[in-house]
Amino acid sequence: MSLDVRTFVSKEVFAQYGEKSWQFVSDNIVKLYKFTDQFFNDFYKSKDLTIEKVVIVVNDYHTKMLGGTFNNRGLRTVKYINDQIASGKKTAMLSQHVGGSTNAQDINVVIFYKGGRTRVVPSNEVYDTIVANEKVFMAAGLTTLENKTMTNGWTHMDCRFTGLDKLYIVNP
Repeated sequence: MSLDVRTFVSKEVFAQYGEKSWQFVSDNIVKLYKFTDQFFNDFYKSKDLTIEKVVIVVNDYHTKMLGGTFNNRGLRTVKYINDQIASGKKTAMLSQHVGGSTNAQDINVVIFYKGGRTRVVPSNEVYDTIVANEKVFMAAGLTTLENKTMTNGWTHMDCRFTGLDKLYIVNP
């Protein structure tokens, strides 16, 4: 699997650092992304032979896969957080998205069927599938999900240290 760093970093970071933006992406989140991609491909393709591929979308400003509006769903800069606060939007100052490297990703799962039809998997379905397969996701590095009632339209995953033997569910 060939990865594009823009999947994990914002337009602004990529504009400044280009391919050197990889320095801001943790190994843990890349491993989790690859695992999640393989898991959902296997999971959905085993249920429906008309599926051509399943794609995990973090940022899509570079691919326009879901319209090109997804940015800051991997690494978030301090400026982004400050701008959110200044505009009155609720945001987490100590988010796993912020820091020297991203340890978090907000994802959508998109199914591409033979013949051209697509389906964005509802975020509650993605969340429930991950929780039902908690042990394999944790073995791949996942430690934390945001409560699905707080993330309508995406699924937040991160790799923070929790010391737990079960997924930590946060309510931001």
